[in-house]
Amino acid sequence: MRIKTIKDFYNFIFETRDFKRKLLRKKLNAEKIKKSEIKKLEKYVVKLLKIPLGAGNHVLEYAEGKKTNLDLFYEIDELTKDVIFLSETEKNFMDYLNKMNEDFENDVETGLEFISKSDITTFISDRDGTINNYCGRYNSSIQSIYNASYLIDIAKILEKPVILTSAPLQNTGFLDMNIMPPNFFVIAGSKGREFTWKNQFYKMHLDEQQQQKLNILNQKLQDLINKPYYEVFALIGSGLQFKFGETTIARQDVYNSIPQQDSQNFLQKVEEIVRNIDPKQEYFSIIDTGKDIEIILHKKDAGVSSEFSKGDGIEFISKKIGLNLTEADNLICGDTASDLAMLEYAEKVTPNNYSIFVTQDEKLKEKVGKFASKNLFVSSPDALVTILHKYALERSTN
Repeated sequence: MRIKTIKDFYNFIFETRDFKRKLLRKKLNAEKIKKSEIKKLEKYVVKLLKIPLGAGNHVLEYAEGKKTNLDLFYEIDELTKDVIFLSETEKNFMDYLNKMNEDFENDVETGLEFISKSDITTFISDRDGTINNYCGRYNSSIQSIYNASYLIDIAKILEKPVILTSAPLQNTGFLDMNIMPPNFFVIAGSKGREFTWKNQFYKMHLDEQQQQKLNILNQKLQDLINKPYYEVFALIGSGLQFKFGETTIARQDVYNSIPQQDSQNFLQKVEEIVRNIDPKQEYFSIIDTGKDIEIILHKKDAGVSSEFSKGDGIEFISKKIGLNLTEADNLICGDTASDLAMLEYAEKVTPNNYSIFVTQDEKLKEKVGKFASKNLFVSSPDALVTILHKYALERSTN
């Protein structure tokens, strides 16, 4: 069956996710992966490549007479990595990563030297752009088998490693993109306001009336995007994300796939829904980034506000399950200014912090240096994940 529509595309993407999970389980159990299974991964790549091209990108329908362009580099490249990772030597796989990432070899060598001086007991990291490559659509940013395998290596030598993201945990959230089995990582969404660890879910308290208003909003938005004309806005960029204390809906993506007038009309439609639910603006604030519409519960007495940071999330997680930030060295990883709050919180607890940020932004580097004297900067998530993998192997054999 050919992929013609965006809905076809997502059905296909989640099929690849389920198959990746199966192969990862086999690898973790030291079961042999068959050639036919690797061949199936190759066929997945071919199927994506067969999606028609237009203006340099792949073209898919999202409503009758409506088409949009998608850059599918992430989806194709992550599947290609898995084919090479499972079928060829480690050297060949490293050669591929080196070819695909600028400064890869130097980053890995420098990074391993940097981190080998530490005794890491706690690892806290952002996901997208840090330990996972960026994807044009959150809803298709399925983790690769290689990425999961390398991250599990570092998880095996640590007690409570944390991966924390702004995305929600569920309902097409972090857990849906993840292929790792549970209990390797503390998986945290909504900047740490909700997380799972050892098969238990934790979330912050939210005022009952606020939650009721948020539930009404979420249902109204779900009803809206269930209409064929508006369905595309749940399928591009950030999609529709029901976070804790906040809802995000895309109105455009980085490729400007949606005609500007359609995007503007959708913004007005969402603003109208919010006004009808909250005419006195007692509950919600709307932030329009041009790409996403962020609808945030703004009452601070419920513990949720637009100022809630990933540092607050780390504090909440630590209070609930104990992260032992003072016991030895902590490694904090990120790629944007929003990740600085994790470093800032860690520095308040202990000076024993290492940081690796995936960035070439000099201003961000300067800000990182204010919170962590032991810091390193690399050019790609692939480099960072490889550093973690090699460090874990060193530690486990010493």
